[in-house]
Amino acid sequence: MATAYADRDDDAERRTVWPLLADAVRPAEPSRVSGRPDGTVLELGCGLGALAQSLADEHWLRVYAVDVSPTMHRLGAARFRDAWIMRTLPDRRGRLPLRRAQCTGAIVQRVLLHLPHPCVIIGLMTEARRVLRPGAPLAIVEADARDGGGNGGEDGDALPVTYADGEPYTEHYRLRNGTTLPTTAWRHSPATIVSCLTSAGFTVDEIRPLPLPDPLLLYLARAT
Repeated sequence: MATAYADRDDDAERRTVWPLLADAVRPAEPSRVSGRPDGTVLELGCGLGALAQSLADEHWLRVYAVDVSPTMHRLGAARFRDAWIMRTLPDRRGRLPLRRAQCTGAIVQRVLLHLPHPCVIIGLMTEARRVLRPGAPLAIVEADARDGGGNGGEDGDALPVTYADGEPYTEHYRLRNGTTLPTTAWRHSPATIVSCLTSAGFTVDEIRPLPLPDPLLLYLARAT
């Protein structure tokens, strides 16, 4: 799966999503001191590390790039190299090898949909809160579970589909060869995600729909 994911078509996200995530976590007044990053960002579910590379190269940020797959890290390290990308695995309890309040911001991109229950989301977000400084920004991009697409009616019009919160489904990631990579996912409504973030110690300031072919939402929050 990691090998297939390496060929994911993320061009639309690079153009639309990544600048928004960078804006959320980079400092308003960067200092750009040689050899010293302007901030330390936690990225949960980094995959190969393309976004981490962008944050390091273009925005002067050290990134603790976290993924549960050693294979994903190995493939990513061969493709994306930067002294400010710190590839990290959680331990068996899901804890990160980072100090309390070590990070100035955090990013989560299309990760929560792969967690089967809100209690797992709360656990992950609580650990993210532990390593963030008070007031630090958290930016999350997730599938819009309210948008069920449509199915064809007798007249050819699309009919709305209503999904139950927590319902499992197959998420398809577009690959560069025109095919898709099917993965197991669960639907979490915006209300559920906000409730999980609040329970983990965050305040959600904004939820914004993103103009992409896949219905995505941007959650902007801060550690309390």
